Amino acid sequence: MSTYSLDLSFTDDRNNALPHPPRAWVYVKAFSLQSKDGRPLVTPDCLCMEEMEFEINRLQRELEEIRKTAREKFHSEEARWFEGNS
Repeated sequence: MSTYSLDLSFTDDRNNALPHPPRAWVYVKAFSLQSKDGRPLVTPDCLCMEEMEFEINRLQRELEEIRKTAREKFHSEEARWFEGNS
């Protein structure tokens, strides 16, 4: 599953150049600036609770996909980083 609104940024250490273990962040990759005060919105306008539930569920699915990807990346990178720096 690819994500629409959120994604994972992950620093790996393919060349053993990082002075620290791998790091990761969740970032907003798609949003609209529709609020009056300029805040980024990660859902479209929801006109009823069913629409809001749908959008919340979508964001939760995205976060679960990001968690799965992060686990895989951390697992492989941490093992390699700690082997090379011990």
